Amino acid sequence: MILVKTEAEALDLRARIQKRESFEELARKYSIDSSASAGGFLGVLNLTDLRKEFQNGLSGLHPGEIGPIVKVSEGYALLQLLTETESRWQTQNDAALRALEQGQFREAEVSLLAAIREAEHFGSLDARLASSLNNLAEVYHAQKNYAAAEPLHKRALAIREKVLGPEHLDVSVSLNNLAGLYQDQKNYSAAEPLYKRALAVKEKTLGPDNPDVGASLINLAALYRDQGNTEAAEPLYKRALAIAEKAFGPEDPNVVASLINLAGLYHDEEKYSAAEPLYKRALAIQENVTNLVSMAELYQDQENYAAAEPLYKRALAIDEKTFGPDHPNVGMSLFNLALLEENLENYAAAELLLRRALVIYEKTFGPDNPIVKATRDELTGVLRKMGR
Repeated sequence: MILVKTEAEALDLRARIQKRESFEELARKYSIDSSASAGGFLGVLNLTDLRKEFQNGLSGLHPGEIGPIVKVSEGYALLQLLTETESRWQTQNDAALRALEQGQFREAEVSLLAAIREAEHFGSLDARLASSLNNLAEVYHAQKNYAAAEPLHKRALAIREKVLGPEHLDVSVSLNNLAGLYQDQKNYSAAEPLYKRALAVKEKTLGPDNPDVGASLINLAALYRDQGNTEAAEPLYKRALAIAEKAFGPEDPNVVASLINLAGLYHDEEKYSAAEPLYKRALAIQENVTNLVSMAELYQDQENYAAAEPLYKRALAIDEKTFGPDHPNVGMSLFNLALLEENLENYAAAELLLRRALVIYEKTFGPDNPIVKATRDELTGVLRKMGR
């Protein structure tokens, strides 16, 4: 199900689904129902267990079909009837996405491999197969297993281009993900044309002032920032900020990412007086780990450790409350705080934080992951400073 507030929204989404956009992705993005995070999947249900409006909307439908728009008290609903194979695929795909959100990469991989096996029953050029291939690639990407991720992203992109056409929004998603993979490998010459093409697809399909265009501008700007090309990055970040402010208002949480990115660019250039008010504005709009850490890093780079320390500690507390004590995000907060304690020459405190981060990372990624190695190296350095 996709549930939206107005009939006009429902009509637009129904037309997009009929043009072969992914029902699941549209549900995640636009549905106001609690099932949105699961791609609109409601589960395996008896027809008689559904409310009367839904029974009427599903009447006469064959598996795979989408019913007419259904008016309900909460708004307007689009209903799709799944086959048994589709239901199994959806169940595995959603389980994988939940695991990925929690940093459970091994569980996500197992579920996605099962989802891919189910999706292959739909045919080698099915959009659902592309979706699961893309998701598995993202699992490998998150673990820095680039060699495993790249062919999956390429296969997903090829399917989407063939089935949906080269200017479809789902194609822009695959272009963006493959570009991000190359960027993380510092293969900037391969990443840039993919980011540019993804941006062009969104501008043509959605218009120049759409927030999704802003997201693509940020991606391309980040690529230039990684290359140290601040002259190319700054106007892109500023345009993304203007789009977000126009679309959502100056104090909306959607503006925060653009503020943080532009501030980060100034931070890189050591323009601290330009960066600080942007960081502060972002933190005033939304207190989250990213904003706290960004502000803390600015103070740390200015050797204002007294101002940085409470921000790092607050970020760690938020991560522990949100994800639990063993999540890799907690490991990163521990690592950040440890570096600060090391700068303050509180080596015993830094050691404890790094040991805890190391346990989390080894459990999550395995003993040979680059993140584990970096944490182990940092701990080694702290121990040497302590004469151990």
